Amino acid sequence: MPEEDFRSSIMSDSNYCVNALHSNPVYGVLTLSRVLSYLETGEILSKREAGLWALQNIPAELHAIVNSAVEVYEGSRTEMAVLNEEDLVQYGKRLSEMIDSHRR
Repeated sequence: MPEEDFRSSIMSDSNYCVNALHSNPVYGVLTLSRVLSYLETGEILSKREAGLWALQNIPAELHAIVNSAVEVYEGSRTEMAVLNEEDLVQYGKRLSEMIDSHRR
């Protein structure tokens, strides 16, 4: 698949992930991190790797929600410790803005 088509596809999928934040926050948080990490590095990372990457590269105020999602994904917790609707809305908004800045 040509790289431009792949970029277009994952950027479109990011809209779905923002909506999925409320029904499946771990999936939404880590997939948005994965999309952003690809756009910034050109590397395809696992969800776990993308979450860890995000902890080094997104604003600090979003770290708690990413860390919590990584912990659930790894199995060290059964549910997200930080789960408040406003946090999810802000995470979706901020990551969408960061992803949108990569539109060509």
